[in-house]
Amino acid sequence: MIDVLYYMYYLFYLKKLKDMQLYGRTVWALVL
Repeated sequence: MIDVLYYMYYLFYLKKLKDMQLYGRTVWALVL
């Protein structure tokens, strides 16, 4: 069961990362 929850969390993280990709690029551009 822990593996299933971890897998679901991993998919959620990937989706969130994809949604925030443009925002993340802007932040890195400002930082660098």
